[in-house]
Amino acid sequence: MIDYYNLKASSSTYSTNNEEKHYKTRSFFGTATIGWDDLIYLDGSLRYDVDSRLPADNNGYLYGGASISFMASKLINAPWLNFWKIRASIAQVGSTIEEYQIYPTYTVGTKKNGQTTMYEPNTLKNEHVLPTISTSYEVGTEFKMFNNRFYGDINFYRKDTKNDIIDANELPQSGYSARKVNAGLVRNQGVEIMLGGTPVNTRDFTWNLSANWSKNNNMLIELTPDQHDYTIYWTRFYDAWYNKAIEGKPIGVISAASRIVRNDEGQLVLQEGNATWGDVRPTFERGVEKEVGNVQPKFTGGFSQDFRYKNWSLGMSLDYLVGGQLVSWTNMWGTGSGLFASTAKINDRGVNEREPVGIGGGVHLTGVDKDGNPMDGYVDAYSYYHNLANYSTDSWVYDRTYVKLRELSLRYDLPAQFLKNLGIGIRKASVAFVATNPWLIYSACPNIDPSEIAGVDYNYLEGGQAMSTRSFGLTVNITF
Repeated sequence: MIDYYNLKASSSTYSTNNEEKHYKTRSFFGTATIGWDDLIYLDGSLRYDVDSRLPADNNGYLYGGASISFMASKLINAPWLNFWKIRASIAQVGSTIEEYQIYPTYTVGTKKNGQTTMYEPNTLKNEHVLPTISTSYEVGTEFKMFNNRFYGDINFYRKDTKNDIIDANELPQSGYSARKVNAGLVRNQGVEIMLGGTPVNTRDFTWNLSANWSKNNNMLIELTPDQHDYTIYWTRFYDAWYNKAIEGKPIGVISAASRIVRNDEGQLVLQEGNATWGDVRPTFERGVEKEVGNVQPKFTGGFSQDFRYKNWSLGMSLDYLVGGQLVSWTNMWGTGSGLFASTAKINDRGVNEREPVGIGGGVHLTGVDKDGNPMDGYVDAYSYYHNLANYSTDSWVYDRTYVKLRELSLRYDLPAQFLKNLGIGIRKASVAFVATNPWLIYSACPNIDPSEIAGVDYNYLEGGQAMSTRSFGLTVNITF
């Protein structure tokens, strides 16, 4: 079977914030599917787009894909094998830039002395920008065995994104803060595994379970010939945190600009205190940018299972993420302002840290002086925690690892004979108790829920998360 389409034209006009924008795309594309004896299937597609958002002399781009599937179970006559498919594919996707990002344009500003003002945005446009082309390669297999009691799906992939359009940093003397450029090559490759089955299946008892696991390796292979890193986003109060893309590293490098000084053995470098600090005080290093983490996790996954005994069913599902880091403002402000219980501990002298050092309070610090000689003493709690928040950006970078129970349900199905005896036409009826997000089992980052990523800006900055919530409900389903 072959499907083909000669021409498709689309245009768009929309308004936002009293602005009206226009663009037009014309496309020519075709698809084809070929199958042989329910054994081998071939699929292919090809598309050519012409887009007004690109430079007029280079606004067309071609992309497509192809895939093959082989039904291996057709050639294997084994009672334990129900289904086995092997597949492979290559696919491309093209994308463009937003409207009016090629040539310099003015933006209408606020009025001044009754006159309308206009300004040129601080991002330098690019008259030679190229479309982004993402090419994906996949090899995988699906199978079902033992009368469908065991099944799985395993997939290996690689995705190369070439000419990704980004806002690269620009020297301030140019009059711009960023410029539109094509990033050379970003690569994502990894594996996805899903396994499931029914270990027990009797008349009265059934146990179903499934699990998935995935690992993605992200890497910025090449940026531009004259630039090898750029800042995706940065923020600061007293000192800064950066989210960066650096050649040869996963995108999302986190770097911080200040910290409490430690020696090569990890000991605090202390100095003499004063009337404000107490016996000693820590040494801070400021304005020195160092890498402290990366947003990319090591791997992610999930697990679910369902038990049925006669008319009762108990189900649960959880997910997890291992590795990767984030910056937590909740922990920074909660510590610096003394809101957390961690700032009101009982010290080793049996007194609350918040009490004055002179009466036994304070935070006990041990370390060395600048010459390596042992040194320790007690520090005023307010001075210590407040300055830690202001001048140690390293301290607020945490691991994102978590394990969370997403759902727990208990259901009872009313017996069919009981419903029939009611004589009111009810075919099925059940009552279920459902709990959603009932338990954050583990979090490497204190005081927040790393699984609720809606509060994370640019995938690295937790800027003040609302408390996560649990919900409990009772559901009644009736089928006539």
